Amino acid sequence: MRERAQVPVRAKTPFGEALQRAPQQYFERASRAGLVGLVVDDERVDEEARALAGRMARHSGAALRLTKKALRAGTAAATEAALGESGRIYAEELMQTADAVEGLRAFVEKRTPEWTGR
Repeated sequence: MRERAQVPVRAKTPFGEALQRAPQQYFERASRAGLVGLVVDDERVDEEARALAGRMARHSGAALRLTKKALRAGTAAATEAALGESGRIYAEELMQTADAVEGLRAFVEKRTPEWTGR
């Protein structure tokens, strides 16, 4: 059984591209080092991808979009600048969304949030 790490198809970093071509022996090592989140058998890739998509779908669309934006900003800038940009996105964009308010209310009220994606 051959295993492959979950790597974005459009890996835009040299590391991501190299990992997509890496021999099998490097996947377990990369996983232990925290460079990949999960290593699965080829036969389970679709199942694991669907499970991940299901977990992501439970979250606010606005939060997911802005998280992606923050992560991309983090890879494009120096660490200190990226942290500042991530903080700005969180405070000035994410926390201004209806989903942020709903998430906080749901937490305080101990209920499942009802996301609108806004």
